Amino acid sequence: MIAAEDAARYRDGLGVQLPAGLPAALLEPVGGAGGRASAEQEAFLSMIARWARTHAPFTAAEPAARWGLPAAQIEPVLALLEARNQLVRGELRPGGSHKDSCDPEVLRQLRRRTLARLRAQVAPVGAAAFAAFLPRWHGLDQPRRGVGALRDAIGRLEGVALPFSELEARILPARILDYHPRMLDELGAAGELVWVGAGALGTKDGRVILLRRDRALALAPDPQPLAHGTAVHDAIARRVFGALGPSARPARQALAKAGADRPATGGRGGAAAEACPR
Repeated sequence: MIAAEDAARYRDGLGVQLPAGLPAALLEPVGGAGGRASAEQEAFLSMIARWARTHAPFTAAEPAARWGLPAAQIEPVLALLEARNQLVRGELRPGGSHKDSCDPEVLRQLRRRTLARLRAQVAPVGAAAFAAFLPRWHGLDQPRRGVGALRDAIGRLEGVALPFSELEARILPARILDYHPRMLDELGAAGELVWVGAGALGTKDGRVILLRRDRALALAPDPQPLAHGTAVHDAIARRVFGALGPSARPARQALAKAGADRPATGGRGGAAAEACPR
């Protein structure tokens, strides 16, 4: 079956015998294009172009199978349409290994729809959906046990300045059923955990940022100069870091950076890294 308006194309391009009774308006010969090809070839070109306008990216084998032709007969026609800028050719489909052909407008539509779908996937959700997601993501609906659960919880809290008293009394126990402060100490002693001071809260508490050691340099805030820092502060920091060994490497690197960035002050230190493993 073919569309009636394609009757002249099939007659001139493929030599199809048409049934009687078709309107004369549909039997007008498909004209040539400035002598560049015969009327028969031009009709065949228009058939391929019409196929391209109504199909996603395709190989030569697909229209060839539709019309019972060898794919080798289709390839030169596709190349000519590409030269006329009526087709875009290449490996257009994900994971494709054959040369595809596609109408330029069809390809633009596919790109627009693909971008629209991708944008929809990353579009922000409403406040209600976000509020429902957060407790599940933090594991508050199904608290777990063990050090593995603590590692996961730290990964989700990483980089956020939290009151240390709340962290140990409420935040971590809500996520780990068998939480005990020694679990946090063990991660620090093993060199897995780094904490960064983020300001005092009165005289007995303060905000801290928990970081996994391999991400500490990327996520930790830059060390801030002490208002009245002296060389004593730097000496204490170096002594602490030296006693802690390799687990303090991120903090030592941050301290070195802060020291390199500050001007000389005649022996008085002006910066100290407020970061060390717990």
